[in-house]
Amino acid sequence: EAATGVKYSARDSPQVPAVVRNPADERSVSLSESTVPSMLRSLLIVAILIPGVVAAVRSRFAALLLYIWFALFRPQEWLWVDTTSLRLSLMIGILFVVPCLVTGVFPTLSHPISVGALLLLGAGLLSQVYSVQPDLSWPWVDFFARLILVCLLLVTLTNTRHRFLIVMAVTALSFAFHAAKAGLASFVGGGVRFGDGISGAYIDNNGYALATVMVIPLVIATAQNVDR
Repeated sequence: EAATGVKYSARDSPQVPAVVRNPADERSVSLSESTVPSMLRSLLIVAILIPGVVAAVRSRFAALLLYIWFALFRPQEWLWVDTTSLRLSLMIGILFVVPCLVTGVFPTLSHPISVGALLLLGAGLLSQVYSVQPDLSWPWVDFFARLILVCLLLVTLTNTRHRFLIVMAVTALSFAFHAAKAGLASFVGGGVRFGDGISGAYIDNNGYALATVMVIPLVIATAQNVDR
């Protein structure tokens, strides 16, 4: 046994050895199998982030597109490497908002969409006064206020039909990637069901399904207008 590395059990015939696998070999195999997909995912995200950041520094509209992609695609959850400590979403948000305000690109307040969003934020602040547990709801009010700020800047920057089409395409395809991937996995797996989403606002299967349904008209509209 010691010479061959083969272990015999009491129930086994001496002529039929039970081979014991080396745990180190199993770890090396599992590591190599998981490293390649992880590396490919990381390379894809880096290939989008680096040119995106360079473009965002030069163009406020490019910074808006990068922010939309990051918010909807959520690469920090898609990657197999923990990047939450980098706070990339906050950094991209600062890269977008601060240069806008410095260069004179201010939120549009007179547009009907802007008025409706501000009224909704006001209703949220009013309800916060009478909240049963304000400490639980303040983070969501803060989240909603940041979202509205980005949306108001979006109204300012999306001032042409061409830009509107680009924003619609980035919005649709950023999430449609996950929807198409899940649909393919369900089809290949013979009707696989998903109990969780991609985190964030789509962390459960209900939010994931709702976002999938909402993005379908945007994908169709993008396909219909991409050549015009």
